[in-house]
Amino acid sequence: MVTIDNPAFDLALALKQANEDSERHTDDAALMSPQPDSAAVEFWHTKSAGSNFRLSRSSGFVQCGGRDPADVENAAASAGQTKEASAKSKVVPRSGASAPAMPSSLKRNSDGPPSPEEEAPATKKGKNERVHRKRRERLEAKAEDQGHHPRRDKVVNAHVKGAPSIVTSMTPDDFPVAGGGFTALPGRPDEAGWFFKSLQEARDAGYRLIKWDGKTCMPFVSKDGRVFAVCVGQPSDPTYAEACQRAYELMAEEGRCADFTDPEIHHKRGDFPAINVGVTMGIGATYPTNLAAGNHSGMLRRFLSNKDIVRIANFTDAAFNLWAPDVHKQYRDNLFPLFKKLPYLHRIFARSIYPAAAFNLGPSVFTVAHRDGRNVPGGWCGIQALGTFDATKGGHIVFPSLKLVVEFPPGALILIPSATLTHANIPVQDGDCRASFTQYCSGGLFRYTECGYRTEAQLQRDDPKEYEKFQLLKETCWQKDYERYSLLADLVIPVDSAVEGGGTSS
Repeated sequence: MVTIDNPAFDLALALKQANEDSERHTDDAALMSPQPDSAAVEFWHTKSAGSNFRLSRSSGFVQCGGRDPADVENAAASAGQTKEASAKSKVVPRSGASAPAMPSSLKRNSDGPPSPEEEAPATKKGKNERVHRKRRERLEAKAEDQGHHPRRDKVVNAHVKGAPSIVTSMTPDDFPVAGGGFTALPGRPDEAGWFFKSLQEARDAGYRLIKWDGKTCMPFVSKDGRVFAVCVGQPSDPTYAEACQRAYELMAEEGRCADFTDPEIHHKRGDFPAINVGVTMGIGATYPTNLAAGNHSGMLRRFLSNKDIVRIANFTDAAFNLWAPDVHKQYRDNLFPLFKKLPYLHRIFARSIYPAAAFNLGPSVFTVAHRDGRNVPGGWCGIQALGTFDATKGGHIVFPSLKLVVEFPPGALILIPSATLTHANIPVQDGDCRASFTQYCSGGLFRYTECGYRTEAQLQRDDPKEYEKFQLLKETCWQKDYERYSLLADLVIPVDSAVEGGGTSS
């Protein structure tokens, strides 16, 4: 398989993405609340050899400790010359006399730029700046370890507590998970490939309609009270809807100019151009790989560095962590060490845990009934609807196993276990336009990390005893994954307030 492995491209993309990310002054997780938290982290840094590297907001240069790299190099050279010159002209004090103390303001090399500490005056303002800088660093370290968005009480109270729930009869046995627990069972031929041509056709087939404004959160709840999917909606900030529209316009323009192969247009999910990017591990692979870009590397580079698409990706991660913190932690525990262990793998979004994404480019995207069986069975796929269409007449998401059809407006986000929950769309009306952006994770990545960064066959050859333990572990893998779904009570939603069907049904 051809893989993307270009360090120069990766660095340039990361720098550009981080620079654009740093210019955003809003935190979409906080924006879900009517009174958002203003203490959002707005720039990112990495630590290398004990130094802090960041991006200058004004110049765009990579800076080390607040200095331009060229200035740092010149300052170092100048410091060496000054030290050598001072050694030649050093004055030795007379016996019994001590050398005068150098004023603190003169203790730095005058040829080099001042450090942030030297720039800040010895005042209350300067002290506050240092405190805020240290606080930002702690938040960044926490985001690196625990995911981008911490859970906030005001967000939970505003958008989780009291949210209308879609109560179902789903049990753990209703999810078609393979015996190993890392992928789903293949679907029956009659389960896939079909779709409803209109909403009326779905109604005639006995499906119940759930009306949704695309903003109010609506969790799907199993028989034992666990949240296994969520209609998330979108932040209350109107600029988010504008960002979604700009993202759609970019995808539509790129799609019109691109040259797609037949397999990229005609596939099991439908007949529309779809381009995948990120990290995966397919059947029979012996190690994870970066998905090949083919002749779309330029287009994908523009997508991944676009601030609006990055914002959508960040919000998806925030919602994932909010509604399923234990599942999100499972992703972190597997994927963060994987990216550190195999540095050739490219993480597509710095602030989203998902390792892969798909751009479904339209102009009229609707999927046929399918399951993404190679994804993590207990994980969630983030589906973002984009475009300009009447959500009451088309674009609905259909769940055959639940006999539900849900309105899915542009700009709205839905999180579902795409490997185990069959889903499809109703086509939009003539003249309407629809695209979608999804994020997902291959179950093979989790199997690879659980085997000690090797395949099961390699584990059996290298350590037969550990292989036997792993086989026993697989027997309870799905039950443990299912129990990671949050209980309704854990998300402070009273069970007796849940309304069967959720939203407004008709």
